[in-house]
Amino acid sequence: MNKEEIKLIKKLQMRKYRDETGIFVGEGVRLASEALREDNSRAEVQYVVTCKQEAEIREIFGDISERGKDFVRYVPPQVFDAIAETRNSQGVLVVCKIPPRANAADIAGKSNIVMCDGISEPGNLGTIIRTAECAGVEAVALSAGCADPYGGKVVRATMGAIFRLLVMPDSDLPLLIREGKFRGIAACVDGDNMLYDADLSGKTAIVVGSEARGISENVLAECETRVKIPIFGGESLNVSIATGVIIYEKVRRTINL
Repeated sequence: MNKEEIKLIKKLQMRKYRDETGIFVGEGVRLASEALREDNSRAEVQYVVTCKQEAEIREIFGDISERGKDFVRYVPPQVFDAIAETRNSQGVLVVCKIPPRANAADIAGKSNIVMCDGISEPGNLGTIIRTAECAGVEAVALSAGCADPYGGKVVRATMGAIFRLLVMPDSDLPLLIREGKFRGIAACVDGDNMLYDADLSGKTAIVVGSEARGISENVLAECETRVKIPIFGGESLNVSIATGVIIYEKVRRTINL
């Protein structure tokens, strides 16, 4: 790799450069393995950067030489440490293309989505995306106030889900609810309906907001139902935990448990 390519990877830790170049980084053996899986419909890996030996790379990923002679790019350990975002890095990262921006037409036929309004903490957002994929959610739409789903901390927290699930950053959530004809199910600490009594059937958009501000009024205005999770101690649940509770309650009913 030349100096300009090395500088670019370091710059990709900032959203400005991810937006300008249309590429992002996934760091670590697990994330690289997930990105390279053949069934990853939304992952377009440009190349792999590593400080490991060629034999180690073949052992981890198999023979990926058919992807091109420059697909795996080897750098010295000190160079890799300089461009890695994490401490004690595993010595592997993938540079990937950001998927094309989705819109209301892309989710028109879907029946089970999650909407995040102002989730700015990267770990929470990544965990929501990861949990949504596990629960069979078809898409996650993000308001403009959310963390960048292609930032390093979010990507790592998704544990590979970012490479498969339809994620829609900078979305107009009220418009998506209206045009997609979703029933908005808003998670609110002061909701009128206890989660376990609420109607979660049909084509739904489960909406969650930031822990500090909750869901925006213009988004709430489009929601049909406001639900709350029973809390028997403490003040509130972490937003990623609360999202998981709600989407898995819908799963439970779907499979008649």
